[in-house]
Amino acid sequence: MTELSGTSAVLVWKKDAQLFRKSLEASGVWDGSRRLKCVGPNQVAIPVLDGATAKKLLEDRWPQRNECMGIEVISLDLPASKTSLLKQPHGILVENIRTLMEKSNIVLTPDMLKTIPKHWQIHGDLILLPSGAFPESKWPDTGSQLWNIVAKALGCQRVARKHAIASDGFRSPQVDLLLGDSAWVEHIDNGIKYSYDMTQCMFSCGNVTEKMRVAQFDCRGETVVDLYAGIGYFTLPFLVHAHAQMVHACEWNPAAAESLRRNLALNGVTEKCVVHEGDNRKICPKGIADRVNLGLIPSSEPGWPVACAALKPEGGLLHIHGNVTTIEPSTAILQGERNSANASGIYDSSESESESNLTEHNCERELNVLSSLGNDRGLAENRPNLHNFSPRTGDSCDTGDGLSPFVSTSGADAQDDMSPAEAIRVCSKSEHWNEEDYVRTDGTSRQLLKTACKAAFPYWLKWAEQSRPVIEEIFYTIYKKSWRTEIHHIEHVKSYAPHVDHIVVDLLCRPK
Repeated sequence: MTELSGTSAVLVWKKDAQLFRKSLEASGVWDGSRRLKCVGPNQVAIPVLDGATAKKLLEDRWPQRNECMGIEVISLDLPASKTSLLKQPHGILVENIRTLMEKSNIVLTPDMLKTIPKHWQIHGDLILLPSGAFPESKWPDTGSQLWNIVAKALGCQRVARKHAIASDGFRSPQVDLLLGDSAWVEHIDNGIKYSYDMTQCMFSCGNVTEKMRVAQFDCRGETVVDLYAGIGYFTLPFLVHAHAQMVHACEWNPAAAESLRRNLALNGVTEKCVVHEGDNRKICPKGIADRVNLGLIPSSEPGWPVACAALKPEGGLLHIHGNVTTIEPSTAILQGERNSANASGIYDSSESESESNLTEHNCERELNVLSSLGNDRGLAENRPNLHNFSPRTGDSCDTGDGLSPFVSTSGADAQDDMSPAEAIRVCSKSEHWNEEDYVRTDGTSRQLLKTACKAAFPYWLKWAEQSRPVIEEIFYTIYKKSWRTEIHHIEHVKSYAPHVDHIVVDLLCRPK
């Protein structure tokens, strides 16, 4: 079918023009790129995407309305609307596609128009379209013409389209390269260059706060093991900003390992990193690390034995990632018993970091539980107290006021001078958590510890406390002697919907 010359429009009575226009707009048939135009003294032409569809829609909606009996479908030149004259990328894209369709004698239907995307991701000179853009079931095959139009309208050289993340163990992206010869892109995050093949690897923006936190660590002289390195999300901050002496990066996805090696070279830190490619249960070095990063969600628990074996015999820090469900836990959890993850409700292993179920909340929500919180400037500004902590010496910065930052007010357990670990355990033993269990001193008065996640914190804490005996048991199995663990920090990275928080627990581990 060939379109009529000019713009398709329905001719209606002037007094009904706005009513009919709104109805056509709600149905996706109104052509918003053109203006309405008066035709004679009593009629108005409303631009539409398909004249016959628009006429039938109005007649079906108001079958008894006499005004509908006089609707005509016409074709005439209508001026561009003010919105289209603003030259927004989406408007330009629609206009260019409309021109292509007209030249190809193809009708641009309302269903096709709905699948022209209004948002996309920019990766250098590559545009990544959402999964519902230009589906083959609705769009005719125009070869590369359509993708060239998209590239020109959006100011890029390459075009790709994403789909749902694959359930293949690697969480591989499913991306179609529609225009261009290579899907390699480069992303700069906090001064670090990340390069990866979009059809093979993905870049997670959701853990940006944790990458920033790692970047503020002082790891000079330390050896770090990154157990789930990927393309270097945490490996590179440890090297570039935290200045780790050596990082051992374990990664079992060959495509991610290739990207990691590229990124090490891009950032000039190749000589400070050893890439161990394969299953970390088989290839991770033992007894060498001052700290181990376990950046895997929804649960990093399968890697806990590997991480414990990687720490030096004198101990060190574990950065344990996990998803915690912030709903009422089971009775068994309140009694302090450790059940299986799914039974306890502490974390849900069915959750994943896919964009389909991710709802980002305020990434600044966090809780420091280290020994020096300082003054009233806020939690974010007191991070150096954590970052200057050394897993080798066990030392951390002091505020210099001689006051304990945590004071318990929970009855018989209350003490004037409590360590963070002691305060944490007092709170975790309480069946009903009370925010007054945690107060801090600022040099002049005691204040409630401020956080946007007060309601969620007891669940994080119980999850962290339940991790401790499991880790201690692993160390006993390895060394045949008892170890002691202490929680030094709980970091909220992001939240999922509903009631699932990604947290990181910094756990100090030492032989007794």
